[in-house]
This record gives sequence, C-alpha cells and structure tokens, in this order.
Amino acid sequence: MDFPILTKQEQVDLDVAADKVAFGFARKARILSVGIIFRNSNATAATITVDKRVLSGSDTGRVNIDSIIKPASDQQGKYFYVKFDDLNIEVDCGDEIVFATTVDPTGAMLAECVIEYLDIAELHENLSDAVLSA
Repeated sequence: MDFPILTKQEQVDLDVAADKVAFGFARKARILSVGIIFRNSNATAATITVDKRVLSGSDTGRVNIDSIIKPASDQQGKYFYVKFDDLNIEVDCGDEIVFATTVDPTGAMLAECVIEYLDIAELHENLSDAVLSA
C-alpha cells in the first residue's frame, strides 16, 4: 500500500543567524527529507541546521537532525536537501522541526524551507500530547 508523501513549506529570509521557521505537527509523522529552495541571487555561503524540538516553542530536549550547506556561489532556483532513508526520524504530536541559520549571510537570502513526511496512522486518543478540548 502506497502512502501519500505530504509536504510542509514556508518562505523565509535567511538574512541573520537565528531560528527561521518551526513546523509543528498535529499527528505522528516520519520525516523523509528536508530541504531548501533558494529563491534569489546571493553568492554568500550558508549553513542551515535542521533540528527537532520535542517541546513546542522550547529548546529543552532540542536535537540536531542534520545540516544543509549552501556553497559561496549563486544557487538561485536550486533545491538542496537531505534524505533520511536509513534513519527513523519521527515526530510526535506537538513536536516541531526547526530550520535555523548559523552564519549571517550578506544581504537577503530568500529560501523556501521544505519537509517531506508520511503520516503515521494513530488515533489522537492514543497520543499523550493530544488533548481533546472541553
């Protein structure tokens, strides 16, 4: 049985070293790949870390999954990605995947942050971080 590959994506400016986007999950999911599509011309090198937060909005328990390295050349229109074929990277309800730049690039560096993932079939009632509102 084939399961649909789902994506989350958001455009950001990687102009300063900081967390740029945090993708939250309402269901369990298996992360297949993460990537960056560079949207404008910028010849500055950049390192984008991809982390998993187990507590939404908090760095407590935050772990690095991988990094995406952009060379010091124009990469406009290119998609840099990391695949997790052999790794079992899963997120639970309430977890986040965070993209962050670690070095200040020179000037605007517009990019589309992308996550490809599969939903893991699990009822919300079985997830400890899923709470039915009264």
